[in-house]
Amino acid sequence: VDFGAGVGRVSMGLNLSFNNSHVLSVDFSKGHLETLMENLKNPRLDLFHKVRPNNIQGLSYSTLDELRRHLSFLSPSLIVSTMVLQHNPPPLITFLTETLLNSLTKGGLAVLHIPVFGFHYSFDLNRYLSQSMESRMDMQMHAIPTDAIFEIAKNSDCQVVQFLPSHDCVDSFLSYDVVFQKS
Repeated sequence: VDFGAGVGRVSMGLNLSFNNSHVLSVDFSKGHLETLMENLKNPRLDLFHKVRPNNIQGLSYSTLDELRRHLSFLSPSLIVSTMVLQHNPPPLITFLTETLLNSLTKGGLAVLHIPVFGFHYSFDLNRYLSQSMESRMDMQMHAIPTDAIFEIAKNSDCQVVQFLPSHDCVDSFLSYDVVFQKS
């Protein structure tokens, strides 16, 4: 599963790396997934990149319950999410991380890019909810505390097997690439 797939750059990489596997590209934006599907029709992809378009499928979701149902049904063995979670407020980062980890099959891995600290960053749920929907739609950066990541892993029956500082420091935020394994 490529969570937050956008137009599918990581999905195509997963497709190349795991030849016999099915890749599910998940994104909230139907437009991004439509672009991915159009890109897969490009004959140059198969010629130059050996991408197998039939092994990539897009999934857009309109509610978080719908996302949870799809993922729990699939029980994926690998989930990858880069540069996505930080654009959600902390309660949603927590929910999405729990949903992804809970859906893994036993022994499955999740590789998630998670922001853990922002200089001068704080989050107040009431203030966030009092903002107009328009201002909440701006590209925002959020983080969750490191101890929350380990608590989520524990509650999802996962172990943190790697906790590596990310080189993608954006807007004075510190992020980690975290590898989880389902027990």
